[in-house]
Amino acid sequence: MADSSVVRCAVKMKAKQWFREAERFVRSYTEGMRESEFSRLFDRDAVRAYDVVTREHDRGQEPENEFWRFLHRARIFFLGLSFKLSPPRRLLFAICIALALIGMVGFNFDDIMTVRNAIFFSLSIKKSTIT
Repeated sequence: MADSSVVRCAVKMKAKQWFREAERFVRSYTEGMRESEFSRLFDRDAVRAYDVVTREHDRGQEPENEFWRFLHRARIFFLGLSFKLSPPRRLLFAICIALALIGMVGFNFDDIMTVRNAIFFSLSIKKSTIT
């Protein structure tokens, strides 16, 4: 019993020390940052970065529907960003985006294999009944 309370106390001390170190790091890392600078990132800098990335692409007329307008802008941003990359990096970027989307949707490869096996099984049965 006494040993477990000593271990628990040691773990708590380590956790407190870790949080103190983390707090000190965050304070030193963000030292001198003002709220106005942080808001400027979203007010001006993000707009400029978007303009730089999409300036070489014809934006055309944006759809009126909010959802389709979002997809239109995302497409232009994706193309603008990817065309600034070399072809191998562009391929890697596209693969990463596809894998991220698959992960967000919760795609299950086992379901695909089940459907594939069912299709092949049904095709093999049809083939054997034909001959």
